[in-house]
Amino acid sequence: MSASTPVGATVPETVAQGFVAYCEELSNPTWRSRGLRCPRCGSKQFKKGGMSPRGQRFICSKCRRNFSETTGHHIEPEKPTAKSTISLIRTTALRVLVCGWGGPVVTKPRMNQADQAAALNFLGGLELGTLLQAEAALAQGLAILGVANRHHKTYRYQLRQMVDWLRKQGWLPLGDVMPPKTSGGQPIGTIKDLYKHQVKGRTRQGPSSSSGQRRKPAYALRDDEMSETLRNELAAYRHFRRHLRSRSFERMEQVLLQLLGWRHRFEGEPLAYLTQTQLIPMIPLKPYYQQIPEMSSSEEIRCVEALLEQQQELERNALQAAQHLDALLNRYFEFQSDCVDTQHRLAQTMTDLAKFIYHDEIERFGLDRQTCTQLPIIKKLKDIQASRARLKRAKLSGKVFDQRSVPWCTVFQVLKAQQRKADEPYSYSVQVANGKEYQSRDKRTKTAIARDLQTFLIGSIGVSGR
Repeated sequence: MSASTPVGATVPETVAQGFVAYCEELSNPTWRSRGLRCPRCGSKQFKKGGMSPRGQRFICSKCRRNFSETTGHHIEPEKPTAKSTISLIRTTALRVLVCGWGGPVVTKPRMNQADQAAALNFLGGLELGTLLQAEAALAQGLAILGVANRHHKTYRYQLRQMVDWLRKQGWLPLGDVMPPKTSGGQPIGTIKDLYKHQVKGRTRQGPSSSSGQRRKPAYALRDDEMSETLRNELAAYRHFRRHLRSRSFERMEQVLLQLLGWRHRFEGEPLAYLTQTQLIPMIPLKPYYQQIPEMSSSEEIRCVEALLEQQQELERNALQAAQHLDALLNRYFEFQSDCVDTQHRLAQTMTDLAKFIYHDEIERFGLDRQTCTQLPIIKKLKDIQASRARLKRAKLSGKVFDQRSVPWCTVFQVLKAQQRKADEPYSYSVQVANGKEYQSRDKRTKTAIARDLQTFLIGSIGVSGR
């Protein structure tokens, strides 16, 4: 039992006990668990004394003082839980979850006491930890009962609220109740879905790349883990690429932090050694020397031989650094084997980072764009980038045309539906009150109508252009 568990409270062991405890928490008046006292004598013995614009009023049984929730207290009045919310959570647990878990199915509009007792009896045979896998049962129950798709979100929200409250009490461990949403396999019903199917649908879709969101990997290097050297290097790199948009540079920086975090968490590299120069070491292109005006022939020959040896040593070091970087990226690409886009983006970022690190050397010797690409490490990164681009194109072309194409009849149906939506002057929504659903109608704003009309025109122009 955690510290947040009320003293004297019984820890529930079944789903039925957890559900009853949650309903009791919602049904309790807010002032009972607030620790209210009489502001005059400090007594806890009081009774209700009517309502006022400030909320519930009370009368002290000892000094007869009349006070409210906020009289002499720093607490704010809370809004009590609506009866419709309690009714909805009862429907979620006793009707939908029980049906999804193979219990008694109730198809009539209202559940009587016998139906509720039978559902509670069924939930009493399930352990409380079963709620952590309640998503599949909820989906199956909604499908069996034939609940409209527009109401699924409401039931999922109520289930999550109950599970979160049980976690706060320390009765359930941490874990996911709802899996991440994916965009694969959705029917084409709007222009947005049509665009996703033809353009966005060609890229990788799955649990780790949900549409419209970029999930940050858990192994990326955090801000508190970066050393001062790495912070200064990233600041200098940002200044070097200050002409880029902030969003573009943030993507490049995130790719680097993912690689550095992978080195720390999976290869055991210390945080102090995680720097940009550790990934791409800066090796001078030519040895540094000063021209000596007076030199004999024998000394000049020895100096030239020493410079040639230094040049050969630098070339060997550059080749070794390129091979070391190639081996490092191959290990990381094996870790990211199912993410060809991430591999290609990392190769682009590393090539740009190498140009930044060798920027001073390139300027010192006055190398042009073609010559700097012949540097061993930049040439190796260019080859890696080209190979990842070929893999990316091969993966995109692997999808057959029948899966990428959409029939013209479907396109025209989508356009007609969008035109009807733009011509509709009212918007309709379904509200729930006292456990019953009713439809409300509101007049649409001119901005909403103009937005739908604009979407229809853009889709029509795009179709006519093809």
